[in-house]
Amino acid sequence: MRIFPLREHTKPAGISLLLFVVALALGITVQNSIRAAGGPGLRGIWKVVELQQVKPDGTVRDVAVQESFVIFTDTHYSMSFATGTKATSPEPKFSMTDSAKLNRYLDMVVNAGTYKVSGSTLTVHPTFAKVPDFVNGEGTFDLGQTNDSLTLKWRMTTSPDGTQQPYFAAGGHSVLRLKKVK
Repeated sequence: MRIFPLREHTKPAGISLLLFVVALALGITVQNSIRAAGGPGLRGIWKVVELQQVKPDGTVRDVAVQESFVIFTDTHYSMSFATGTKATSPEPKFSMTDSAKLNRYLDMVVNAGTYKVSGSTLTVHPTFAKVPDFVNGEGTFDLGQTNDSLTLKWRMTTSPDGTQQPYFAAGGHSVLRLKKVK
């Protein structure tokens, strides 16, 4: 006596297609949830390959990025990049003039801390930053990702007391395009 009788059971093609679509949707939802939590999609080492500043009137300025290093773990980030003219090494080594040091310092963005992703918004909370007013403040980015490419539209920077950085408060923003290194 068979407990489970063997019978040929056929399903209409529409049901199989529906099950496939539901499984695909669940997979995409789970993948997006992992990315939203700072999962494998965002986690890693990135390099800034393009930077644009967009003024409130819509004027776009391409900014040369010389060196960059951006890291995302599950909960923390570190962002450092230098813009402007490529720094040249003086002779003897490590003997830059004060003027050259100041120019290099002014062309750098450096901050690190924690972050959260909600939908397509990345919010950073720096615990360290080159600009003291940004420490314990907040940075807000629109987040877009395709495979190993990341686009961050930097919309706002605020200090801990809510003071908005003037460039962003006036309606300007920056667009960073990054490539995953590892």
